Formats: sequence, structure tokens, C-alpha cells
Amino acid sequence: MTQPPHIIITGASGLVGGLLAVRLKDQNLTAIGRRTVPGIADQRIAPVAEWPALVATLAPDVAISTLGTTFRVAGFEDAFAAIDHDAVVAFARAARDAGARQFIMVSSVGAGGASFYLKTKGRAEASVRAMDFGRVDIFRPGLLLGKRAGEARPVERLFAALGPLTNALTPRAFDHYRAIAADGVAMAMARVIGAREDGVFLHHNRDMLRA
Repeated sequence: MTQPPHIIITGASGLVGGLLAVRLKDQNLTAIGRRTVPGIADQRIAPVAEWPALVATLAPDVAISTLGTTFRVAGFEDAFAAIDHDAVVAFARAARDAGARQFIMVSSVGAGGASFYLKTKGRAEASVRAMDFGRVDIFRPGLLLGKRAGEARPVERLFAALGPLTNALTPRAFDHYRAIAADGVAMAMARVIGAREDGVFLHHNRDMLRA
């Protein structure tokens, strides 16, 4: 009988990561993070700087990053980049060195664009692409719809409330900019775990909704 893949995940305390972890909780899953997440049996809790050392003690087949912060939480650009680029890349590199074949990450629609936020997302994608993974899956959702625990994001809540209207007004050719349910993103990510085709795969809203 084929052994189920060992999956490691960071960002399970966030919106997409939490929903994905719930879907994977009965699988061979290890969560690595800064705080405990209810419902996950195997968790390794440590400061971000210690994550690579923790990953090195594991033997992952698949590594998933759903890490992401905001400028309001981070406070300044360097602190934002420390999470959305540096921590993602360090985790990916440690997972590759530990033997992971597949890396799955949440990025953003427009990654690589003009703003610092999009440039940072694009840099993280480029760094992961350059690593020697057999397969990389990059998810680029639009505005995420879903209830976040704890953290208040009033502007994001406003745009989420307007999501159905703006989605209806957005031409199909630009549907990758539409709002999308976070659970739909988590479901699409779960579907690609263990996919055997090699390469780098970008997943936009349309692909996630199709999944």
C-alpha cells in the first residue's frame, strides 16, 4: 500500500491556511507556526527564525505556505517583506533540502506588479520557482472572502461586502481580479497535493472555481 504523503504547512492560523488545515487534519500533516491551532494533532511551535531547523527534522513530501500579513499588522515595509518573502522563502528552501518534492503557496492576483505588496509577492514566487522542486503550485486568488479570527480588517470587510456587486460588474476576461471564497481556495489547494506532473503551475480564480 502506498504511504500517504507527509505534508507540512505554515500559516495554518490564517484564513486560507486554517481552512486548508481542517481539510487535511486526518492526513499525515504537520503544522509549523508561531501559535497553536486547534484541531491539528502534530504541531511544532517556534519563532519564525527557528522554522527551517524544525523542517530539517522532518521528512516532508509536500510543503505548503499560506503565510501572509498586512502593512497594518507589520507596521513597515521591511517587516512585511520579512513574512511575505523572507519567511516563505526560508521555509521553502528548508523543505526542499529536507526532501520535499512539491511546494504549494498562496500568493496574490497581480503578483510582480508595481506596488511594494505585489513586488514582494512576485519576488517570493520567483525565489520559489528557482528552487529545485519537482512541482510548484502557486495560487493567485483575488480578494479573499471569509471570516478571519481575531484580526479586524475594516477596509477588507468593506470590499468583501461589495464583492458580489463588483464580481457581477467585472467582465469574464478579468475574472482573476474578482473576490473569491477562501474555502474555495483551500479546496483547490487540497486537490493538487501529490499531483505527479512536474513543472510550475499558476492557479487563478477561474482555475480554483473549476476545481
